[in-house]
Amino acid sequence: MKVQGAVLEEQGVKFAIFKVEKDIFEVPGRARDKMISIQRQFPDMAVVFMSKEAGKAPSFFGRPDIVRMMMAVNLDDVEWKEYILDEPEIEN
Repeated sequence: MKVQGAVLEEQGVKFAIFKVEKDIFEVPGRARDKMISIQRQFPDMAVVFMSKEAGKAPSFFGRPDIVRMMMAVNLDDVEWKEYILDEPEIEN
């Protein structure tokens, strides 16, 4: 599956963030299950999901400390790239 993402380090914490559709947050367990599977491909770092709807603030799912950090990051400054992941589609 192809997905837009980035590997970032903020405040000494290295993590991977991926753009997903907001509905992944709305199904109980869906985001967590996908996160666990994807995390195997990014060992030793946390995984965070982000959804951004036009005209609205971004939504994040993941470790609370990383989510708080991401709220202060200008997403236009993130160097997004396309990743090919061994996981069923997560809409992006």
